[in-house]
Amino acid sequence: MFGEFDHARIFVFAGVTDFRKHIDGLAQIVAMAKRGGLYEGDLFVFCSKGRDKLKVLYYDRNGFCLWYKRLEAGKFPWPKTAAEAQEITREQMMWLLRGIDFWHEHKKITSFLVSKFCDHLPLFRQEKLFMRRGIELSRQTLSSALLCAAARCQRVYELMCDDLRQSSYIGIDETPCQVLGEEGRKNTTKSYMWVFRGGGRSSPIVIYRYAPTRSADVVREMLSGYRGVIQTDGFSGYEALAPSMPEVHFAGCMAHARRKFVDAYAVTKSPLAQSVIAQMAKLYAIEEEIREKELSSEQIIAFRMTHARPILFVLKERIEREAAHVPPKSVLGKAMRYFLTHWEKLTVYCDYVHIPL
Repeated sequence: MFGEFDHARIFVFAGVTDFRKHIDGLAQIVAMAKRGGLYEGDLFVFCSKGRDKLKVLYYDRNGFCLWYKRLEAGKFPWPKTAAEAQEITREQMMWLLRGIDFWHEHKKITSFLVSKFCDHLPLFRQEKLFMRRGIELSRQTLSSALLCAAARCQRVYELMCDDLRQSSYIGIDETPCQVLGEEGRKNTTKSYMWVFRGGGRSSPIVIYRYAPTRSADVVREMLSGYRGVIQTDGFSGYEALAPSMPEVHFAGCMAHARRKFVDAYAVTKSPLAQSVIAQMAKLYAIEEEIREKELSSEQIIAFRMTHARPILFVLKERIEREAAHVPPKSVLGKAMRYFLTHWEKLTVYCDYVHIPL
């Protein structure tokens, strides 16, 4: 019904309305309230005493129209206190028709959003939890509320993206995900969830962004005009960013390099892999010591130069020396090649205070 009223304002008359009133009686209530444009296409919503019937009055070009809905079961969430007409959004009107009480139950909406995104509780499980509490909220209703909440948070998201681009350092990673029923794509097609983290330790900013592709264009679009340091894993797509982002310095991630040696040791029990992991542990211990001592920016750089750089060069020399004796396509050989290929990026953190190991 409401597709043709995208630009109309919607006013809800709280309290009980005598449903014996029809167009003339309801129009008189609107005129006395002096809210909205009675002859300008605005929508005026009234509820019956039993809260099981709604009437929507609006003016359509050359005459008044009256839309009526009666519930066969349940009640509309409706403010009981009579007051002047209250303006609501189109999204709130859809919530109202779906049975979501946005008047004073917004904490419940916040609760299920937190449960989904922070506690990783799917909507179908939350639906069952609500049913055990005697609350009928279907997955479809929860999904609609989720989409409405996302739309209302869009401006906050945009401001967070603006702040992210002001960060001196941004960490980026992407992980595959599967989307069902996506238009124009098979259910087996791989999609990606990208995460961007900036803002520093005291006020971190974390942005999640869905994309149907792993293309570097996702980063290029998200961080257009960015100047600073970007830290990533060794995915080749990030290499393609360098020509179009000359003001950006690219740093590697030691955690990804370490993980490959951990995997290699799990398979081969290689003393070399074990030794490399032990040396990397010293690098992490240095970072922990820096945090405990609360060193200044200059002191952090100096501390890393004195303590971390020698370990990094020892690692590089050891891996270069042993690489000739390890099959390049073995799990250990791949770990060694990864470390040597990304050597320069893995050492960038020594020159920047705000970059983690």
